[in-house]
Amino acid sequence: MHERALAAALLGEAERLRIKHGAARVRAVAVDVGAFAGVDAELLRLALEELLQAGPANMAAVELRTLPLEARCEDCRGTFAVSGFCFRCPHCGAISTRIERGEELVLREVTLDMAENIDG
Repeated sequence: MHERALAAALLGEAERLRIKHGAARVRAVAVDVGAFAGVDAELLRLALEELLQAGPANMAAVELRTLPLEARCEDCRGTFAVSGFCFRCPHCGAISTRIERGEELVLREVTLDMAENIDG
């Protein structure tokens, strides 16, 4: 399951940010998953939650937002939501289109807890 490897990479970046900013812990992570990113959003969520329970970001909240697949027509320049993998422009009927959104996997936001860690 490559979603677990992706989750580990995303949390690794969140941990790098935690250390860089001297935070006590990662409070939340927000991830954008494009509908055409080749990632099963639910499996990614499960992997993130599993890894969060075992790591330094223990108890962090996970927000996953799925982004729709959108394209732009090269002829009329109109943008449209791609449905059923039909890339024909609904405005002018052209087939020369380019994906504008929906292929990305982005760690959109990391919320850090800057409070001093009181462990004893």
